[in-house]
Amino acid sequence: MRFSKNRIFEITFILFFSLDAITTTVNSLFNIVWGTNIIDTAIVYSIFFVFFFSNFLINLSKQDFTYFAFVLILSFIFLIDYLRFPDNFPYLIELIFPLFMASLGLYFMNKITDYNNLSKLLKIIAYISFFLLFTQPFWPDNIIISLNNPNMIDGYMNFAYKIMPSIMILIFMFFKENNKFSLMLSLIGIIELVILGNRGALLSILVLIVLLILYQSSFTKTILVILFVFIPSILILSSNTILISFYTFFKSIGLPSDFLYRFINGTISNTNREWIYDTLINQLRTSNWFGRGLWGDRRILFDAFNQPTYAHNFILEMLIQFGYIFGGTLILSLFYSIITNFIKRKHLKVFIILFFSLIIPKLLFSSTYLIEPYFFALIGILFSMSHVKNKRRRDYYEEHFNYFL
Repeated sequence: MRFSKNRIFEITFILFFSLDAITTTVNSLFNIVWGTNIIDTAIVYSIFFVFFFSNFLINLSKQDFTYFAFVLILSFIFLIDYLRFPDNFPYLIELIFPLFMASLGLYFMNKITDYNNLSKLLKIIAYISFFLLFTQPFWPDNIIISLNNPNMIDGYMNFAYKIMPSIMILIFMFFKENNKFSLMLSLIGIIELVILGNRGALLSILVLIVLLILYQSSFTKTILVILFVFIPSILILSSNTILISFYTFFKSIGLPSDFLYRFINGTISNTNREWIYDTLINQLRTSNWFGRGLWGDRRILFDAFNQPTYAHNFILEMLIQFGYIFGGTLILSLFYSIITNFIKRKHLKVFIILFFSLIIPKLLFSSTYLIEPYFFALIGILFSMSHVKNKRRRDYYEEHFNYFL
């Protein structure tokens, strides 16, 4: 069976943005059946790279230079970092592969020109990821996400971030296509996130829903969301008795929800990361005009506390790594591009809302932008929108020029 060029790209695109869900599922299955997951991740990634390099070589003559320019700039930054901050080198070595994989989000999204097709691809990604992931916390003998795992809370919080994109895309599909099935699945997913206890994931979903209601929603969809999401949530969260009952029930079946526990005890806003922020802000106050290099935040925190941690805030992270001048320029450029594209591309603003909500709220409190595919996908879709505008302008002039000839 032979695939067309477009079909190979679509399969590769779907595989890339479903890779986390597929890898987690295969890891779980290998652990349950064989008690090991040494080679299964390599198998999944090998299949992906077969498709990726096939797509890359087939379209070599049509490659856009945006991604190559990005790789060259990144390589230059790595070289400068190595020369200026040799102490960061161990962190840079660890960073190379995760950063390369994350940056492919820019590569794939930058190639999008048909946004109706993008909607179809996102829907497939959401269904694959959701159905692979949402039952896994309840699998018997799953040693990756296990009810008996002493690190269960950390495992569930990481798992919640894995399933979060599929839930958010399902919500997006409901608002965009009035897909009731997507609404039902997203509600199931939100309930699971409350059980698993990840505040960051729930905040990201809330941001998405609010933005979609403000800028995309019809009256009917708004009423449905209010009736089935906001009113039940307000009623439940306003009753301490109900919350304690839910928490007691979940705890009795081995699911002590960290989110409900914090809400009941009034510590929902406590991040326990004040010491991280204080240390890095003090570093900024002393002198940080030119930055401490990629993952310089890790180096600073390790030297201060002998703990391998990071900024947990991408704005603080960029300022530490690139300094006031370059870091500030990058941050302002990103938000300027988001705002201007949102204003000018009215028919595409729903996609900006989706990708903004998928990554920016998360990066304000967790993770690092350097390993997040959806951060680079956000940059990629902003580039893509510029390409689409320029292509339409070229087509317009060619059409009218040919007419006069």
